[in-house]
Amino acid sequence: MAVTRRLLAACLFGAGLVLTLLSSLTSSLHTCVDQIARVGTVPTVRTCDPLSITDAPILVLLIGAVALLVPDLMKHLTGLEIPGVLRIEKKVEEQGRRQEDILRLIQQIDVSQNQQVILTTATVAELVGLQPEKRRRFESDAP
Repeated sequence: MAVTRRLLAACLFGAGLVLTLLSSLTSSLHTCVDQIARVGTVPTVRTCDPLSITDAPILVLLIGAVALLVPDLMKHLTGLEIPGVLRIEKKVEEQGRRQEDILRLIQQIDVSQNQQVILTTATVAELVGLQPEKRRRFESDAP
């Protein structure tokens, strides 16, 4: 999948370069705009220039190529920083270890609580079993 994305991104980059080159070397694939004429009787003049990196067709190809490469870049990126403003670090592995530690601790607490409930239940059962004997003693000691 990654190889396919990389090949497609390379094709998009290549297409952008080919379009720019063809536009520079030939009179086709030019971008034309109307500009206000400063001299003469015609109010507007049409000017045509070869494609550049800031023209929409080339930008679409470049943005598409970069978008295809983003997943691969994110795997290797350990941090992103805008000095003095923002810092983001990739700590997925560390967070995974923390979650495993928390899960282990929760399991230990659960086991401990279950053992405590079993001990408490056994103690209560023992005390309930002793109740008839204590009642007999109490009634026999009564005046």
